[in-house]
Amino acid sequence: MASSNKKISWAHIFFLIAGLLLVIYYLLTEGVPSVSGGNFFESVAGVIEFIASIVVIIIVIGFFCYYLFAPDASVGATKALAPALLVFTLFGKYTMELGNDTANRIITSLAEVCFTLIVLCGFTFIFLRKKVLGTIFAWACLVYAIFVGVSYLTLMIMAAIDGSFDVKFLFSTMCLFFALGLMFAGGYRICRSKAWTD
Repeated sequence: MASSNKKISWAHIFFLIAGLLLVIYYLLTEGVPSVSGGNFFESVAGVIEFIASIVVIIIVIGFFCYYLFAPDASVGATKALAPALLVFTLFGKYTMELGNDTANRIITSLAEVCFTLIVLCGFTFIFLRKKVLGTIFAWACLVYAIFVGVSYLTLMIMAAIDGSFDVKFLFSTMCLFFALGLMFAGGYRICRSKAWTD
């Protein structure tokens, strides 16, 4: 009797780890929600803001956990990209501030193009499974990862000159960088594989 169990591909694993890293990135950048106080209206606003933040965290983590624990038959490698891509779309935009305004505008414009390609080609690839879209998505992830890495190194050098260093910012940036790298690796493997439609 043949086994009906299906092996999880490397691309599937890469996408799930990327999703986990992006959830951690979200938690590090947005922080753990807390209730802010003050007068009555500020307290009510603080409670509503706290509840909304908790709901967003539950949705983000729940969506990721569904794809993490769903049976292989219902979630293939391509669909496993969905939670990582969703969290990246909502919270993954990375900005940098250099001393030169012209350099900021050029770099930000190029990063915006890559971000848009990742989102549009990624979601279209999940639904249509066109190899060319997967290829564009993968390379856009790599370029955006390079942008994040170079941006952070620039900011780290500037922070070292100022004498300030933020450990939380370091870890959050590393999560985003490696998540993008894993999305590139997963997308590249799918498009290079003979069974790329999985």
